[in-house]
Amino acid sequence: MKEFELILEIVVKLLRRVLREYLTSTRELAEMNYKNVFGLAASHGLLSVDEVDRWFLYRDNRNTTAHEYGPLFAEKIVTTLPAFIVDSDSFLVRMRYQG
Repeated sequence: MKEFELILEIVVKLLRRVLREYLTSTRELAEMNYKNVFGLAASHGLLSVDEVDRWFLYRDNRNTTAHEYGPLFAEKIVTTLPAFIVDSDSFLVRMRYQG
């Protein structure tokens, strides 16, 4: 689970770095919450709306890990991992060309 959380943190940090080009205030970007960062990324064509929805799901799942345990929860997380891996790889490739 730590790797899952780490990837989520790295994705947000990379997005913030790339999004600096689109804003006049880096302070505004630094104060943006997770969902607003992803929304801004979608509005600038860095991510599709579907991708943003999935990243929201991943974040919600991550937040749930702090409060829930058990086989049903584990199954829910495991079923999202294949898409998470694909989205993470796709994101990394896309960001290589943005930087």
